[in-house]
Amino acid sequence: MDLREEDFNQLKNENQQFMEKIEERNQEMERLEMMSGSTLKVLNMCKKKLNAVTTELNRVTDDITAKSELLGQIDNETKLVEQVPFSFSPTAKNDYPLEL
Repeated sequence: MDLREEDFNQLKNENQQFMEKIEERNQEMERLEMMSGSTLKVLNMCKKKLNAVTTELNRVTDDITAKSELLGQIDNETKLVEQVPFSFSPTAKNDYPLEL
């Protein structure tokens, strides 16, 4: 098989076009890799913030739970105290002296 000069020139031109496409794709791949790196940094920063906010949420939730339990205990004690009859009998005076 004998290559003529015009065949050789055509192959040379096609090769040049493919090389240009390869270079464009390499530049696009480099750009996407940089974008991917930036996106990964932002994602990691968001994960750290989410972790901090989740930790704070858990702390606040635990605090609310503890205060709700304390409030329930106070309500129960208040109901018990309200059920105790209060009288000013002479014996009660001796048990609970009034000081002014």
